[in-house]
Amino acid sequence: MGGPSAQSGQIEQDAHAVFLLHREKGVLPARQGKEAESYFTGEDKIIIAKQRSGPSGTHAKVRFDGPMAKWEER
Repeated sequence: MGGPSAQSGQIEQDAHAVFLLHREKGVLPARQGKEAESYFTGEDKIIIAKQRSGPSGTHAKVRFDGPMAKWEER
């Protein structure tokens, strides 16, 4: 029996759909003794990497609603 890395391909092979979340990150430059800061831009995407009954390689533009802990179309 293989370890986790040997089984990782099996999950994708068995899945009917695989979705990936991409959260774009920006960087505020360092200034006046402060370090550079990173932040999420709100330009999130849900990418359809695999779908047995439809197109793959497409994406939906979404935004994250933190207080409700959900993504909504934008």
